[in-house]
Amino acid sequence: MRSRVRGCVAGSLGMLLLASSVSAQTSVVSWTQPNATVTEAHAYIYRLSVDSGPPAIVTAVCALVAAATECRTPRPPLGSGPHTLTLTAENGFGVSAPATVSGQPPSTPITIRITIEVIVP
Repeated sequence: MRSRVRGCVAGSLGMLLLASSVSAQTSVVSWTQPNATVTEAHAYIYRLSVDSGPPAIVTAVCALVAAATECRTPRPPLGSGPHTLTLTAENGFGVSAPATVSGQPPSTPITIRITIEVIVP
């Protein structure tokens, strides 16, 4: 009986960890690149900075979505608390004005509760 209970707990924790790792892999920064074709948007150099950190070159994947060029790149790891992300685009003629967004991720759950019902005949 105890091994069945342990198996249920291990299986439940495994599903929670799997859900966490999947959501972490899908975190992206996305934006609309105005007045650019997909080919032009892929030719730009994008720089992303987090908070007051130095800008880092990021690789963007762009596609035509509903007549607009939409681009995305993986989101860099963020610690807890509020953050500011700043993105610029650059080509041979210069650098765009920075696009900035500030926000805070949701809080991490403090307590995870797993309830197991054991029926003893």
